[in-house]
Amino acid sequence: MSPILPNKTEFIPQAPANEHEIFMAMRTYPDNVKVYHPHGRIDATSVFWHNKLHPTTLNFAVYVDPKATEQTILFPRILSDIEKLAWKFSNNQMITRDYAPQHPFNQWLQTKRFRLVDTVLTAALATDQLNLKQTVQLNKNRILSFNQLMTQPNLLERVLKQSLNDYQGQQRYDLRLPFL
Repeated sequence: MSPILPNKTEFIPQAPANEHEIFMAMRTYPDNVKVYHPHGRIDATSVFWHNKLHPTTLNFAVYVDPKATEQTILFPRILSDIEKLAWKFSNNQMITRDYAPQHPFNQWLQTKRFRLVDTVLTAALATDQLNLKQTVQLNKNRILSFNQLMTQPNLLERVLKQSLNDYQGQQRYDLRLPFL
């Protein structure tokens, strides 16, 4: 009798440090989650999604249990499945993100046509050092949410054109890794 596998959205038994992207994506896109369980226990999971700002890009996140045996077999299989999705949806780019320390799967991706395109450093600031009574003068630029942008067709078109221009001519696969 084979063991009953956990619900795929609750697969990762204990939240590993700095795996924010996979957890957010699994909750947001539960129908796009795939689990890998070659030996009756789940060794890995992946999830993909699209967004309106980059309609020709397949976004994905992957988590492989550090205790999983046969990672050298799992990694290529997961990447193959993701590439098939990119072909299915006629995507011309694939993007994933990671947090330091970098996940072994994303390190491996850099040996497979992916490249690191962005590194973000985030300062750690104790909240007791913040002075909330100080006012901050903002410049004349306004920050809009995507919903607010959607209500302004001319501006939306300009943003989408700029986004497309930014992505044209880039290498086909990107690996975006913000570091904390």
